[in-house]
Amino acid sequence: MRRQRITITALVLVAVAAAVMAAAPQSRNATFNQITAKVLFIENDAGKPKVVLRANEVGRGILSISNAAGEVQTLLGANKNGGILSIYDKIGSRVVEQIP
Repeated sequence: MRRQRITITALVLVAVAAAVMAAAPQSRNATFNQITAKVLFIENDAGKPKVVLRANEVGRGILSISNAAGEVQTLLGANKNGGILSIYDKIGSRVVEQIP
């Protein structure tokens, strides 16, 4: 009987704590010491990804920046020989390419 009271009390306290945390105002600003992710999307107000930071299939980092139409304009990455840089013009033609 006593074990039941302790269990019920603990469950009630957990429920109250959850209700208080859910009702608390959520801040849109946060500070993190570290973020771990496989892909990081930075979106515009319309929810379209404009900056993507990810690891490719072989684990090398890639940063791509898109224009308003969603076309990649800048690509920065790495391969086994070093860094990669590609810049595209407004019609999608590559104007700069640096690959070691």
